[in-house]
Amino acid sequence: FTLFCFLLFILFMSLSSAAVAARIVRVGWYNFGALSTYTPSADPRSLTSDEDLPGVYGGYNYEYLRMISQINGWQLRFVPGTINESLDRLQAGEIDLVGGVGRIPSREKKFAFPINSVLNTSIGLIARADDLRFTLNDLDSLHSIRVGAVADSNPLFRMQEWSRERSIPLQFVTYPSFEAMYAALNAGEVDAVTDSLIVQQPNRKILVSIESLGVYFIGNKNNPQLMQELDDAITQIQYLKPGYQEALVSKYLYPQSHSSFALSQKEQAHLNELIASGKPLQVSFSSSWFPIEYTDPETGEVRGIMADIFARISQLTGLKFTYITSPEKSSSAQIHASMSTDFSWADLHNSYLSQTVFDIPIFLVTHKEKQNWNTVAITSDSHLAESVKKRLAKNEPFIQYLRCSTTEECLNAVQEGRSGRTYINSYELNYYMNQNKFSTLSLQPVPGFNEAISIGVSKDEDPLLCSIICQALRSSGQSGS
Repeated sequence: FTLFCFLLFILFMSLSSAAVAARIVRVGWYNFGALSTYTPSADPRSLTSDEDLPGVYGGYNYEYLRMISQINGWQLRFVPGTINESLDRLQAGEIDLVGGVGRIPSREKKFAFPINSVLNTSIGLIARADDLRFTLNDLDSLHSIRVGAVADSNPLFRMQEWSRERSIPLQFVTYPSFEAMYAALNAGEVDAVTDSLIVQQPNRKILVSIESLGVYFIGNKNNPQLMQELDDAITQIQYLKPGYQEALVSKYLYPQSHSSFALSQKEQAHLNELIASGKPLQVSFSSSWFPIEYTDPETGEVRGIMADIFARISQLTGLKFTYITSPEKSSSAQIHASMSTDFSWADLHNSYLSQTVFDIPIFLVTHKEKQNWNTVAITSDSHLAESVKKRLAKNEPFIQYLRCSTTEECLNAVQEGRSGRTYINSYELNYYMNQNKFSTLSLQPVPGFNEAISIGVSKDEDPLLCSIICQALRSSGQSGS
């Protein structure tokens, strides 16, 4: 009995110590569309509360951060303010994290960025929907217009670079917050604003989209341990919850951009021609790339993430699609359902590229017991295989490659000891690891190694078709997610 009481005491003290040791993480918080929201009226202390109170804080970043804190055992505390106030507090060490931040050189000098982003989005110019002076991609109409921007922000930096490269003189007017910037747009003080296109507001239209970028939680350079915990948690989310990011995009950001589908006159005319022809567009589609694109073994119907995306494109545009799953006939297709976001690879396949549809982390798969490290299983003629070979050639010039037809064959090769390792994206990983026959395999993420996927459009088609698909992706919330 005495020993039992002693052990119980030790357990109690251990739990008490763990509770005391729980890290309190203070987060700079500002209103940023659907990414991060703050509702002062729900805050009983009127702008003074830093507690995580129901209904006070919300949005994409909030839910993602709650998942990170759950993994790490963090206790979150929030400090409301503007983005620039939050960044000043972070630099001064008054808070620990700020979310919704893009990489620019001035910020990389001041703050610590993790390896992993939590979102990909595009930067662009946004005008009022009722301003008839401007239409999509009409660059001539942009000369010398007044553009509102948040001071020292990523959109400002990127748009300044873009305007210099294109020799389009834009007059930038800076504001301390997004609220002030949009108020200026509504009041007619500026003609357009530059912002992330994934946080669109009502009565807005996109004039130009310039590039896809990562969105990060950032920290103070003097706190590397916190940043390591942050990075590790994001990696764990990517592994344990594949599709989590896409689910959050659908929940918070898809409704924001759904109403923004608008085409230029040339795009609309070409779309009308395609629909009037009555011919469905042929789409090259894999029958066995689980769960991204595949055919139902019983019905033969196309399934997967890309099938759902093309269904949304069809709803928005009125286009009809027919799917080619035969590799021999895929070269005749007008559209490639999935193509790696690599322009050299696209040129090799005579294709234009849409924006990135999703960006998937890559994992290394090995066997817990069998070792044949110098033999790597890869899928034939895939972009991932080429990326793996380029990556390994730098430090492992004596690697031999075992070519397989499918990812499942690669996993079987590792399972049977014919290969020591293979590389697989997290979506496929989740699908195959649910099968008991692969339970003896070991998995680990490869830092900084992702597979970005776009839609490819044959260069034999009018480039306007690619532009129409890009607009549909943007409007369906599938751009850069």
